[in-house]
Amino acid sequence: MKPSIYLVVIVVALALLCGLLFFSQYIGLVSMNEVAKQDWADLDAQLRSRADLAPDLVSAVKNRAPDEEEVFNGVADALGRLAAAATPSARAESEEALTIALDRLLAVAESCPELNADEDFIRLQIELADAEKRIDASRGRYNDNVEIYNMCTDGFLVSYVAGRIGFLPRERFEPPKVSAKAHGEAVPDESETEKN
Repeated sequence: MKPSIYLVVIVVALALLCGLLFFSQYIGLVSMNEVAKQDWADLDAQLRSRADLAPDLVSAVKNRAPDEEEVFNGVADALGRLAAAATPSARAESEEALTIALDRLLAVAESCPELNADEDFIRLQIELADAEKRIDASRGRYNDNVEIYNMCTDGFLVSYVAGRIGFLPRERFEPPKVSAKAHGEAVPDESETEKN
């Protein structure tokens, strides 16, 4: 065989190897992207189930403490913001607002002893706590898979190709930490905590 034939065979073999590598990366990205989409759908369903409890909680508290219109409006506003949120970061901010509003609502409920003895209200509180646990689990799963997907889209040569064929990095779902100030609690001075 002539040396030029060896060169052609080597070039073809390298091209096939590169094509196989690209194809396997592509299949991996498609798979990881689908897993992240499914995890987001699961997380979204858990977030919606929590939000669906809010009107029932408001109704229960409104029957016992009708003078707390500001608190009830706060929950309604938070639910409105939640419905308009389209991205994970916007959704996270809306979820924080709903968390603060629900915490205020539950604080009002604590001041009504007859409400704390109501079986329906107790059931709603248990459902809310269960929903929050499911949200935490779903958020962890979603964020873990997004992290893996984003690392893969950031790999050597993959990042160049991934962006061009539509595999862009995905946003994690990290709700901002609800500050203690938002709940009216004392917050230690940052300079004091740095000294410790």
